[in-house]
Amino acid sequence: DNGFPVPTLTIAGELDGLCRITRMAEAYYHQHVDPISSMHPADFPIAVVKGMNHFGPASGTPPFLVKQRDLKSEISLSAAHTAIDTLITNFLASRVSGDKVAANSLLSVMDDTAKFMAPIVESFRLEGYQHIKPPCFCKELVCEPKPTCLAGSPWAEMAQATMA
Repeated sequence: DNGFPVPTLTIAGELDGLCRITRMAEAYYHQHVDPISSMHPADFPIAVVKGMNHFGPASGTPPFLVKQRDLKSEISLSAAHTAIDTLITNFLASRVSGDKVAANSLLSVMDDTAKFMAPIVESFRLEGYQHIKPPCFCKELVCEPKPTCLAGSPWAEMAQATMA
């Protein structure tokens, strides 16, 4: 059980300098690529708004930390609002009234997110990223892979073969 039964839409800014896209890719992995068995990915969509940063949908003066760490948005405030409004409207319409057009639009966004996240998730896998799967900590010199843990770094194996 995922411990959170309420369907939730997550909106990520591609250029978010505070909640980085790599953090959203980790969430995407756990919610869509290798979800907890009772979690249905359509109940927890993640959408990436291309060109939007953390402060993109806000107005006024950004707080100090946002000024210091956020990346520069490539879209206007109006474009950020439109993208977010559309995502929220489609999510709610598909959930509350079963609107098929809204659901299909959301599925299209989820497909775009899958394509966007794929190379990041693959880099996590190649790196042997511990937040995707924990390391196996084998006592033997050669560690056999298991479904519940990572045995080594596939990237290191590729690099050794390339450099040999």
